[in-house]
Amino acid sequence: PLSRLITEAASRGFGGLEYWYGLPGTVGGSVYENLSSLGHSWQELVKQLTVFYPSSKYEEAKIRRVSVDDMRFRKNGNALKDLKDEFSKPTILSVVLQLQRQSKEEVLRRISKVREIQGDKMTHLPALIDYFQDPLESDEHGELIQIEEILSAAKIGRLKVGQASVASFSKNALINRGNCSASDIQSLAQLVKYKVAEQTKVQLKEAIEYAGVWGK
Repeated sequence: PLSRLITEAASRGFGGLEYWYGLPGTVGGSVYENLSSLGHSWQELVKQLTVFYPSSKYEEAKIRRVSVDDMRFRKNGNALKDLKDEFSKPTILSVVLQLQRQSKEEVLRRISKVREIQGDKMTHLPALIDYFQDPLESDEHGELIQIEEILSAAKIGRLKVGQASVASFSKNALINRGNCSASDIQSLAQLVKYKVAEQTKVQLKEAIEYAGVWGK
């Protein structure tokens, strides 16, 4: 988990990861999404990856090292996300990061500051944040409406399916409150999309990806 890496690095006097302190997720997922926080993104830290590519109709399965240049990082994406075949999606096995050697006290001070800034956005429950894309919808002044505004207008805060629910810290995050299944999360997302369309006429699209076969 991301939180474990951050605390372990801080205890050893390595900085650079503290901007993601308190956010849910894994190291592989953060790299895959090029997760950003407080003006920083993971492309600043990644030096090299080891990636498993499953077999396809054109190639056999393989494991290869991928340089940061080959990753072609951009906002919320990279070369791995550009691969279209959902049954041949790669898996990140390991990541080499370039961290900063600093005093433990200095890193912990920055973590404390991040905790103050993030406030109630932090959660220790498994969660999928930034679940839906910002829709290209404009208000009466011609300004793009943010996804949080649309979700708030649709009043989805109390929605839940099984142990999956909409997060209290962000309407654009879905939380696993127990033994929630992937199907619970996907069903909740579909319910959110239905409620938003019903209340605001906006058709939402997921920012996350579903791998494999769903709905069968």
